[in-house]
Amino acid sequence: MKLNLGLFIAILFLAIILSGAVSAQLKSSENTNWKFAVLCDTRGNDSNTTGKSGINDTIIGALSKEIVNEHCDIVLVPGDMINGWFNHSTATYDGQFNNWTKAMSSVYEGNISVYAVRGNHEDGPGNYSTTLNKEVPPYITHPDHNLTKAFVKAFGFNRTRGTGNPANGPAGEMNLTYSFEHKNAFFVGLDEYVKPHRVNQTWLDDQLKKNTQPFVFVFGHEPAFQINHPDCLAYNSTNRSEFWDSIGRAGCQIYFCGHDHLYDRAHIFDGSGHMIYQMVVGSCGAPQANVWKPPYTDGSVVGDFHNNNKTGYVLVTMRNNNTALLTGPRLIDSL
Repeated sequence: MKLNLGLFIAILFLAIILSGAVSAQLKSSENTNWKFAVLCDTRGNDSNTTGKSGINDTIIGALSKEIVNEHCDIVLVPGDMINGWFNHSTATYDGQFNNWTKAMSSVYEGNISVYAVRGNHEDGPGNYSTTLNKEVPPYITHPDHNLTKAFVKAFGFNRTRGTGNPANGPAGEMNLTYSFEHKNAFFVGLDEYVKPHRVNQTWLDDQLKKNTQPFVFVFGHEPAFQINHPDCLAYNSTNRSEFWDSIGRAGCQIYFCGHDHLYDRAHIFDGSGHMIYQMVVGSCGAPQANVWKPPYTDGSVVGDFHNNNKTGYVLVTMRNNNTALLTGPRLIDSL
């Protein structure tokens, strides 16, 4: 699809409404609408051409302007911002992250807070079979510690500026896994590569137990229920189910993720009957994945909406009647 800068439009494809998980009266200072955006998988293409930036400059620039125009308070980025270790040509890790922040400059200049977690491209190579041309079990990873350091440098908490990922994560995951509150919502960002394809469940349980906000949103790079990539949380299905039940008990109604380069929204009931949406927002600039279409192989997953050939992000409007309106994918297209 040929994009024409300056002619970008956002197209509303769907909307869902959530109610606060607990009954609460918002404080008068919080009794106004506010918004946040979710975008994932903004990395560059699969070629290894000289001089590449490691990101999809055109799409990220367009998304950045769109987020500013929507007057968002915060942006969630569940991983794979850059090519990282994969086909990055001569671009350094620091250079790729710098390119990303420059492309998002209007967001930063608008004092919109950015919260990111690592994807596999910010971790290291997986267990890849050149013969089969795909990742193979047990889906181990080979972390590149210099890449992790570059991620923390770019997105970790900066004491001087007072910005960045909160430094309140568990041991060994500082600035990678974290939680924070914003107005009437509680957010948890999960690293899923310190222990590949798992979350730190003990730490997560403790954070969810302490939460007092009516809305809970959780985000990580990998789908909890497999789309196309088998290297996801579903590979450790027992741990995945424990994770899903825990966020359901806590009132979380949406888990944001990416990894697969498409947009897909589905819902799955936890063990106690709570309905939780899995929202895959991998449609933000990485090479589009046209190899998978519903239905899911897991019969417990109910597909709601799927798009694998458009570029877009998710916009969430938190409303003063204690409900949230989600619109997505908001598609970036050309006239």
